[in-house]
Amino acid sequence: MAINYIELGNRISAFRTKKGLSQEEFSEQIGASREHINRIETGKRAPSLDILIDIANVLNVSPNDLLLERADSSVDTSEIELRNIMLDCNETEEKIILHTIKELKAALFKAGV
Repeated sequence: MAINYIELGNRISAFRTKKGLSQEEFSEQIGASREHINRIETGKRAPSLDILIDIANVLNVSPNDLLLERADSSVDTSEIELRNIMLDCNETEEKIILHTIKELKAALFKAGV
């Protein structure tokens, strides 16, 4: 199964945005040009392994988080969907969603589901 570089680029862009970095700031931290990062984020260019590791380190995520689609054997679809939802949340939204999930889980347990 081939890597979908458009999806990889989308995940990199989402993590970068969540961290509050512009492409310019991000590229400076990685040591690559903004144009190169733009091509990676749009799926027009595959990152080298070294650049992928640098990207993961700057974003404080594992390479698996970036290559999540490739890890589908160990991560089910609902976990991927939940991660994508959480990626788009600010800190307050994350706390509310986590609290809601815990309360829902407790209610389901109590109902015997």
